[in-house]
Formats: sequence, C-alpha cells, structure tokens
Amino acid sequence: MAKRTELSILQDLRNVENALSPENLNCDGEISASEAQMKYIELMKKRKALIAELGREPTDREMYPL
Repeated sequence: MAKRTELSILQDLRNVENALSPENLNCDGEISASEAQMKYIELMKKRKALIAELGREPTDREMYPL
C-alpha cells in the first residue's frame, strides 16, 4: 500500500477540525447532545489516527496556511 502524502493527510485533518466546530458537531442544534457526543468521539478517533499517520502533531501554519 502506497504511503499518502503529508498534503493529503493534512487535508483530512482540516476536514476533521472543521467537523469538530460547534456548529458542525451539533448540526446547528438538529441532533441530541448524546448524538453530538458520539460524533465527537468518532471524529477524535479519526483525528488521532491521522496524527499517527502523519507521525507528529501538525503546526498551525500547516493546518491553516494563508
């Protein structure tokens, strides 16, 4: 299996970070608190796996380039 590029991993991390925003996490209040908590747990698992794949914690500059 080919190793993914850092750019690809960082893009996936940005997507997870975006999904973790309060508005997105709670679907603008459309889901229950327990559903939001389950969503949070799954997103954090995905984030942890992506950090492991990257091999380090990304910098803010990498996550949010200008």
